[in-house]
Amino acid sequence: MTQLKGIQGVFLERWPTVSYKRLACSIMIFCSGILSPLAMADAPPVEHFTRSPTYQNVTISPSGKYLAATVRRGELEGVAILERENLKPVFAHQYGKDFEIFALDWATDETLLISPGIRLPSRTDYVFPTGEILALNIKNQRSKMLYGYRAGEKQTGSHIKKRENTYASARLVHVLPDKPNYVLIETRPFGLKGGVTQLHRLDVRNGRLRDLAKAEDLRSYFVTDLAGELALRVRYDAQNDLHIDRKKKNGFEALTSTAAQKGSLVPWFAAAGGGFYAFDDRKTDTASIALLQLDGTSEVLHHNPKLQPERFLYNRTQDVWGVRFAGVFPEYFYPDPKHPLAHMHQRLRKTFPKGDVEFTSFSDDGRFVTALVHSDTNPGRYYLLDLSEGGVVELLETRDWLTPEGLREMQPVEIKARDGQRVIAMLTLPEQEKAPAVVLVHGGPHGVYDRWGFDATVQLLASRGYAVLQVNYRGSGGYGHKFERAGYGEWGGLMQQDVTDATQWLADSGSVDPKRICIMGGSFGAYSALTGAFQEPDLYRCAIGYAGVYDLPLLFEKGDIQLQNSGTNYLLDTLGDDQEELRKRSPVFNAEKIKAKVFLAHGGLDLRAPPDHAKRMRKQLVKAGNDPHWLFLDREGHGFGGAENRTKFYSEVLDFLDTNLR
Repeated sequence: MTQLKGIQGVFLERWPTVSYKRLACSIMIFCSGILSPLAMADAPPVEHFTRSPTYQNVTISPSGKYLAATVRRGELEGVAILERENLKPVFAHQYGKDFEIFALDWATDETLLISPGIRLPSRTDYVFPTGEILALNIKNQRSKMLYGYRAGEKQTGSHIKKRENTYASARLVHVLPDKPNYVLIETRPFGLKGGVTQLHRLDVRNGRLRDLAKAEDLRSYFVTDLAGELALRVRYDAQNDLHIDRKKKNGFEALTSTAAQKGSLVPWFAAAGGGFYAFDDRKTDTASIALLQLDGTSEVLHHNPKLQPERFLYNRTQDVWGVRFAGVFPEYFYPDPKHPLAHMHQRLRKTFPKGDVEFTSFSDDGRFVTALVHSDTNPGRYYLLDLSEGGVVELLETRDWLTPEGLREMQPVEIKARDGQRVIAMLTLPEQEKAPAVVLVHGGPHGVYDRWGFDATVQLLASRGYAVLQVNYRGSGGYGHKFERAGYGEWGGLMQQDVTDATQWLADSGSVDPKRICIMGGSFGAYSALTGAFQEPDLYRCAIGYAGVYDLPLLFEKGDIQLQNSGTNYLLDTLGDDQEELRKRSPVFNAEKIKAKVFLAHGGLDLRAPPDHAKRMRKQLVKAGNDPHWLFLDREGHGFGGAENRTKFYSEVLDFLDTNLR
């Protein structure tokens, strides 16, 4: 295979109206006149950790003729196309200022499908996935909106439709390699009040749709066979019971059902030997990998009692070759270890023993594969694989301004909580010994978890000499339903005890200075940070809350969670309705107990945690004589999305930590 030399420069040089030298300056940060003051120090500047990746979504065309990738220049994003064989640039296409790209999928060698998003003009934090399908024609280099609210043409005919403005979101189901110019899409109408999920065949040349099936629930979805023919409909009823229907000539017939309280058998993809691969947690705490047959019977193929399966791995024709599991390090199961893709994946995992390998796209004949290799000290590097020759060639680095030598390894640790519960945490230590430490609490909280891998916030803190501990407290995902549900009703209770016990373990470990520990988090993590500060006033020297929830009763009155019945039910399940107990566990009503210095950061457009949370917290801290450091950005929401604002926030975080922990 041809060695790829200077491919990053090739992509950048082909960017319209922008010189390669200018882009190189923006990446390398050492061009005249733009040197950041922080770049004068040994540590990389803050901007290196807040900047979005330059390259993403590297994907190969069906025949293997072309490579495509999204390319970012500042806040602008576009698509670049290369010929695979000689890496000759075909063209690069830039979109508007507020246009974002979520995914690239080749329909044919001539048509690249783009899943777009937009950044709302009124706010900088949130990129809204529009649910549209945009087609980029490789020959004429023009884009056409095939589906979505900007598709443009009115409906004509009965079951055949021309392009129309459709206020619904589309998901690509199957690329139909045997039916060139057609793909299957699943659509769901916008809104919170329910609707019909539909399956369509989409003509990628003109946007015409053919209706194939529907289900009277937005959570429903459809499963095809390997050829792309509709096989199953998976739907939920009002009681959240799951029903699987088998496709018949004139409709559907019931195949099997499971009650919500008894777990579920959820099929996703057809198996080459017959049946359908599914996740099955009806009899186990973590889901098993099962094979569902068309007579309703099923068999377990594999089960990991400690880890949840995360997703099935499949090629362009949706032939499943592996399963990825949650947990600390990436773990995999291969239904057929001799499958060419499974074999190559195992080989690459040995080649990169300190990294994770993800296959991102495939040619139709199975010869060419693109892969992303990443790790705790590698933000991501794309490779091109030739399965017939066994070739592996490096393509692009997602963030080439960060080098492994400047990043710190993340170490998984197992901690026993006070009641004996096993808790997994990630520990990242800086070069210095007896360093100050930051306990970084993840948000969510339920179902979300911290895992080994590159984390820009962690690496930024470590680059400044701070140890970082990330705790998978009870309620976190990845370790089974029992562990996750153990956090229900335990905000400020068992969940916080796990964080406290992990912090105490860190303080006693000898690897950090126990007198210099700060607790920090966003959303629920901010709640945990301020709760830790009032429950354990002598354990933490400072606390940082970012887009936080500080008044638990207020969650039932304001914000977007309580706008839906499912959201209110979620709050009742996870918090309960004892108002006195909620007040006891709310930082707002316990501000006088906080000795730590506090930093509060919030966005004026936050719908998940409305600004009243932060304003009330600030008011009570001031009343208690503990005036917090305050950062309030009017146009940000639940998290800071603008690169400039992210840089401002983390710069102030570092200044705050230096003031209080040095």
